[in-house]
Amino acid sequence: MTYFYRKHDDGSVMDWSTESYTEDCLETEKDIVQAWDGAYYLEDEVPEMPPEVAAAKALEEAKEERADIVSKIKVTVDGMEFDGDEIAQTRMGRTIAAAVALGVDLDTYTQTWVLADNTVANPTIKQLAEALKLAGEAQTDAWTVPYTA
Repeated sequence: MTYFYRKHDDGSVMDWSTESYTEDCLETEKDIVQAWDGAYYLEDEVPEMPPEVAAAKALEEAKEERADIVSKIKVTVDGMEFDGDEIAQTRMGRTIAAAVALGVDLDTYTQTWVLADNTVANPTIKQLAEALKLAGEAQTDAWTVPYTA
């Protein structure tokens, strides 16, 4: 396929193949591709990504992967599998904090809870605290990965 284009001072191009203004354009059989910077170039003239941009992009991708891992955390306490994502951890923390503030017996006081498999259970506050601890540890394991890779 023949492409018609105009070249900018920075080396990027504007594809005019679908327009009617091709009379003063250059012609090529090369593909016109979008590069890392969002600009378009002839396929063999794409500038290399600067190292600092590549590093920032890699860190952003690692953070996205980390968020996905954290969103899928599940922990098991006494045979009960709990969701351990950040929202579940917040709910556990509020429940535990309220129970402690009220001075309830953490070993016997129970709280109705929907487990990871959507069944309803009645874990003790102590079991919720253990689930929160395990979920927090799993999150910490995932959290540092982007900075150690």
